[in-house]
Amino acid sequence: MDIESSFACARTQKERKDLWKTLLLGGDLETTARWGVEHREVGRLLNSLLYDAEGLVRWRAIQVFGLIAALKAGVRIESVRETLRRLVWAVNDESGNSIPHAPELIGEILANVPILIPEFARYLLACHDSPLYERGISWAMARIAAVDPEAFREFSEMLTASLNDADPQVRGLALRALSPNAVRDALPLIRSLRFDPAIVRYYDPACGNFQERTVEEIADSVLASLK
Repeated sequence: MDIESSFACARTQKERKDLWKTLLLGGDLETTARWGVEHREVGRLLNSLLYDAEGLVRWRAIQVFGLIAALKAGVRIESVRETLRRLVWAVNDESGNSIPHAPELIGEILANVPILIPEFARYLLACHDSPLYERGISWAMARIAAVDPEAFREFSEMLTASLNDADPQVRGLALRALSPNAVRDALPLIRSLRFDPAIVRYYDPACGNFQERTVEEIADSVLASLK
């Protein structure tokens, strides 16, 4: 698809939004992100798609935000910091300015701009127990840990406690966020999760789609990584 000409032909906001959904579902997210960096309107369209009824559209919009952040960081990293500060403030219960999927956006941006992980990742912990954001923060932490396994080393106690959470989504994603040393320290508890058949469904940016794994499968893979 010729993005430039297609976008020029889209006359209404709805047509532009529908075009952007088509681009996201088409899967060429890197090309989409490169074009988006040059057009400020794209940011507004992506923001609107965070409310979309289709889960894949929402998550690919989040992924494109991360790719755009990486491109911007190469030119002016302070603009990425400004975006992260706004998202961190939105997650704060006192902000009164909720942004849908703010934790996931923080996680995806930091995964794409890892130099900012030490500066911003810790802010996710402040609202980890929030019913509104707990799942999103768990995903964001796992996403960041995939890039920097030691990102949450100093918060190992909190993550280990999450392995007993009633929500399997939180249990499974907490496993993926543990640092290697934290895994060693929590071996008995992690081994007990090898008998946990609950399903965890999460978006995987590596394949651009959803994955389903049981908690026991995730526990097995975490234990195998120590060998």
